[in-house]
Amino acid sequence: MEEKCGLFSSVLVQSSLRFEEGASYHNPIKDVRPGISALGGNLYGPIGAVLFWMIGFAMVCSFSDVKLRWPTATFQESYGCSGVMSTKSPQTAKKHRTTNVFMPMLTDGTGPDGKDACPYDTIDNVSRRYSDDLNELRITFIGDSRTRYIFHYVVNVLMDRDLGTGVGQRDYLYAFHQKNLTVDFNWCPYPDNCVTNHTEAWLKESPLQHHYVIFGLGTWTAIYDRAPNVMSTFRANCSRIAKQLSVLSRTTVIWIESFPTGPKLRKSLNYMVPVLGRMRKILNGLAEQYHMPLWRSARKEVLQHKNLYFDGLHFKGPLLKKIACQLLAAIYLRD
Repeated sequence: MEEKCGLFSSVLVQSSLRFEEGASYHNPIKDVRPGISALGGNLYGPIGAVLFWMIGFAMVCSFSDVKLRWPTATFQESYGCSGVMSTKSPQTAKKHRTTNVFMPMLTDGTGPDGKDACPYDTIDNVSRRYSDDLNELRITFIGDSRTRYIFHYVVNVLMDRDLGTGVGQRDYLYAFHQKNLTVDFNWCPYPDNCVTNHTEAWLKESPLQHHYVIFGLGTWTAIYDRAPNVMSTFRANCSRIAKQLSVLSRTTVIWIESFPTGPKLRKSLNYMVPVLGRMRKILNGLAEQYHMPLWRSARKEVLQHKNLYFDGLHFKGPLLKKIACQLLAAIYLRD
């Protein structure tokens, strides 16, 4: 196949043409060359040779099973001949998106066009559009009450009705059978065995669905845990959890950057701010070490709209909708 492909494939690459995926190929050059020599050298001269080449090439394209086209997308894979590429059509390109599209959404809240993917004035409509296309997935949230609020707003968008923000310190699970979609929340305010037990269960399940784990905690550590070695313990536990989560099959783990506190929060404020800052550095370092996407855009949105806290710790409706929409957009673009 290598010998047959050589010359013809180089002509295709130079012409910016591509084989369709799955097309087979036979070499027309070996069969046609004697005719070219006879006609071009003895009968018609150079003009005849050129005409014959043009007719022969057209016949090959018409009667063989080789199909040619201009490339229509940037997603490419190699097929058959060395140097010959097949491009994905726009209809199938969405299934082959890479983190080049995924990461700007989580970093800046921008879509492939570089614009805000979740404008406040159309946020309900765009959220529904993203959620309508989420199928064959399991989306799991792990964390404290801030993470639970995000989870419930995602569920509200999926169900197209307001179910509130739920009751604290408990787990939730919603199954959307027509979409084969499961969305659940696991109450784990500390990076301890609570998270470890969940990851062990997922390893045993080996889910067929792609699994997204949205991992956000630290607030309880900042408020309640005053142990002298709290940061070293937090780092060790999060490192152990990150290592476990990173080996889960068919799973994308998204780490939420630690949210700041709002101006209305007075209890332990002076202590919490530096602690949350140190935890943020720890989580950012672990995300890089284990190649996990880091959700920065939600934190940036919170920093810009601290007036949208209702108690200095949890967020009001517009900000929650914004954050939930960003997550839906990221999963929509990544899936």
